[in-house]
Amino acid sequence: MTASTDFATGTVVTADWLNAVNSYVFDLSVSVKAHGAIGDGITDDTTAIQAAIDEAAEYPVCNVLFPPGNYRTTATLTMPSSAGRNFALIGQGYAAYGSVLSGVILTADHTAGPVVRLSSSGQRVESMVISASTARTAGARDSNFGILVEPPDSSGATIAGACLRNVTIAGQPFHGVVTSGTIFLCDFEGVAVQNNKGHGFIADCGAVTNRTNKGRPGGLTFSRLRAYGNTGHPLVVGLGGGTSTSAS
Repeated sequence: MTASTDFATGTVVTADWLNAVNSYVFDLSVSVKAHGAIGDGITDDTTAIQAAIDEAAEYPVCNVLFPPGNYRTTATLTMPSSAGRNFALIGQGYAAYGSVLSGVILTADHTAGPVVRLSSSGQRVESMVISASTARTAGARDSNFGILVEPPDSSGATIAGACLRNVTIAGQPFHGVVTSGTIFLCDFEGVAVQNNKGHGFIADCGAVTNRTNKGRPGGLTFSRLRAYGNTGHPLVVGLGGGTSTSAS
């Protein structure tokens, strides 16, 4: 926003200025390229992407945009746990597994944690492939998930309204997508989990991540969910006491 916010008595507030304010508050976006991400599949883009996420966290509503490319990461990309941080990581273009020409791929090249973690209500990941390097795929299982949706491990912490849309998670050394703790009213639309070395999708009470504050998942909506080639079940739902049931 370029308009000045320093007013004198009698200053006329124009429609253009109000529209600029509206755009600043409600339509703000941050590109990972603006923070130096390259997207060539070789350069380590972790710091640049996390910097874009951290900038987005400063605003009430903000999207982090990924132009088409293959973004190599070497640590978990963490969305903020602060309440009210409603924003999305959005790939620009069609996300096709195995292709960097038609969309966005995050290629994780680390063996210590998930590729992406959603930590608060209203957060979304859209239109991208979450992949893994050969070294990551061959690494230890531990907490090496594709996407982890989990609130802070504190009493009463929850996540509501999170969303994964048109996302593929592939080649991870453990589960593809994990929700852990009290997660409710979240949507998983057009999600594909394939060739992961654990379950494709697990909605868990918190046992899988060793939470102290466990809670039942509920009100989760799945549509156009596709799972194949995973070592475990396509879908596992936790029961709140550390046990689980599976759906094949």
